[in-house]
Amino acid sequence: MGADFISYVVVGPYKLSRSKTVMARAKRQMTSFVELAKKLSDLEAKSEGSVNDLERVSARDALCKLVEEMPHGMEPCDVTWATSYKDNPMKLVEELLDVWHNASRDSTFRTFPRNKRKKIWVAGEMSWGDEPDGYGYQTMKRADLAGLHEIFGLE
Repeated sequence: MGADFISYVVVGPYKLSRSKTVMARAKRQMTSFVELAKKLSDLEAKSEGSVNDLERVSARDALCKLVEEMPHGMEPCDVTWATSYKDNPMKLVEELLDVWHNASRDSTFRTFPRNKRKKIWVAGEMSWGDEPDGYGYQTMKRADLAGLHEIFGLE
């Protein structure tokens, strides 16, 4: 057995739009996503830390209901990182734009040979099974979980 290359591959326009409309949509999406993550984090802490069984069950029920509403069927632990964006929800948007246009140490891109308006972007690392922790990989994964890929036309 050996290490595998674990990667994240995304296809999209060569340049991502920074129009007012797109940026306003991204801001609304990130603001609501961060609020949801905060609610999940608070409910998870309450359901695990409560000594009262009734409070714990009530918090757990509320947590399960919120999880059902989450995109991609994510688990609460998948979004705890989002609470770090509560003071600046647009920070992840800026990170996504930076990684897409400038690449990063763990990522690269190539334009489609017959369509110079599109590119393929890839990030990853060799791993024995752990998820890559490189900036490009994590930024793209978080942007996808937050719902930004659809806003910017990424697949």
